[in-house]
Amino acid sequence: MLTLLSAPMKLQQLRFLAAVAQNDLNLTAAAAKLHTTQPAVSKQLKLLEEELGVSIFVRNGRAFTKITPAGERVVMYAHRLLREAQNIKGVSQEFKDQGRGALSIGTTHTQARYVLPAVISQFREQYPDVEFHLHQGASEQLAEMAQLDHIDFAIATGSQNLFAKYVLLPCYQWHRRIIVPADHPLARVKRPRLDELADYPLVTYVFSFMGPSSLQETFAAAGLRPKVALTARDSDVIKTYVRLGLGVGIVAEVAEVHVGNQGQVEVDRVTCAVDCGIAVNPNNIVAQVEGSVAFGLGAVLYGAITLKDGRVEQDNFNNYRVLRMSEMPHVQVFIVPSSEAPTGIGEPAVAVIGPAVANAVAAATGNWITRLPMGQLNE
Repeated sequence: MLTLLSAPMKLQQLRFLAAVAQNDLNLTAAAAKLHTTQPAVSKQLKLLEEELGVSIFVRNGRAFTKITPAGERVVMYAHRLLREAQNIKGVSQEFKDQGRGALSIGTTHTQARYVLPAVISQFREQYPDVEFHLHQGASEQLAEMAQLDHIDFAIATGSQNLFAKYVLLPCYQWHRRIIVPADHPLARVKRPRLDELADYPLVTYVFSFMGPSSLQETFAAAGLRPKVALTARDSDVIKTYVRLGLGVGIVAEVAEVHVGNQGQVEVDRVTCAVDCGIAVNPNNIVAQVEGSVAFGLGAVLYGAITLKDGRVEQDNFNNYRVLRMSEMPHVQVFIVPSSEAPTGIGEPAVAVIGPAVANAVAAATGNWITRLPMGQLNE
């Protein structure tokens, strides 16, 4: 008796399968992408199904109408294998030059916008030839990207149950802030209680009310049910709808500047990039920038000079406000690599800290500052 054996699975068949799945089951589009013919794609996929002993596609004549449940898993593993095959090809190049390669990170919109720019900038300075791919999404989407091996690692907030199969490493803790328009009743409350928050519609992140959430659990523990007016994935979207009066915003405290309940401007972090030629003494450069940030902030936030009877009233630090140690923000200094001759560093942040804070306040509140000092917006 003669037994006919099907041909062994080939990597090319998996490429055909992935292309068809990515082109919404359109064989013509997949064939064009692969620079081959439609009959060749159909034949290879048929051979793959025979090799596996399962149907990957539901067919209507020669056309594919949908992927079967078994096919969904085959497609998932095909993507994973193709990615690993690409990684194998890159191994030799990476070992020849370990400053090259590719890195894919999945993260939330808020992390991508406020937390990672300085980190990525520093990484790019150290590894300029590494391809960097940033994928944004909610925690559920990041978990799916990880499952499909589309990313090397994820930076997510909460939703640990979605990443049960992965090693979880804590990076930092974040805190939520309440944001409201200046004329909102809660703006006059120093520390609003949960029952007071529950009286107003809330505008917050999508993931805060999808599955287990510390925010949702906090309300539930107090026997309260929050009124959700709108959810969004991006903190800037949340702030926009809060300005429109849609509700009370609950956002992550990751912005560079925030405005307190009484209208006081508080600077949380300052990031500086300095180009001063060859850095002879990097520590001195950082110290000069930090000092000029402190001096400049004191001037733009509190440096009021008033006149009475033709004379300046301020005569010492008892009546001329300066920045206090507890108000000093975290300062990140990035020295731009340069081969130019070294120049002086001086106090460069004094001139630019005012415009930087004014822009940040405008982004946070929607209002442009037109006077100095800017430390108290309600005055």
